[in-house]
Amino acid sequence: MGVGDTRVATHRAEHWYDIQNLARGYAMGPVAASDITTREKLNRPIVRIYQRHPGSDLTEAKQLIKAAYRLDNSIANTKRNIGLLKLTKDRLEEDVRDKKAAAVIDGKIVRLRRSRGDHRWVMGTAVC
Repeated sequence: MGVGDTRVATHRAEHWYDIQNLARGYAMGPVAASDITTREKLNRPIVRIYQRHPGSDLTEAKQLIKAAYRLDNSIANTKRNIGLLKLTKDRLEEDVRDKKAAAVIDGKIVRLRRSRGDHRWVMGTAVC
């Protein structure tokens, strides 16, 4: 994978991370209790009566807690992956710099050997 591909993957992962954080904020619900409408409250009288009967338990709160836990795990994994992608990108850039430096050194060695080489060619001794 090249440096450009790593950069694209990093941007994609960061975009996904931002979307997950936004979804987490939506899943956590409103900040203040006054922001909740009556129909959204799990402690309203009709819900209490409905939950008294066996087999009709509303598990909205449990599902929200599980979903928030899974989303937090996903956010943590995405953050770890972004860190690994950035580390990989840095290593690839370092490798590219090292290869460029090695190519320059190799070119200098070739020029040095050519300049120090024996330039006398003997004609007529070629064996066919």
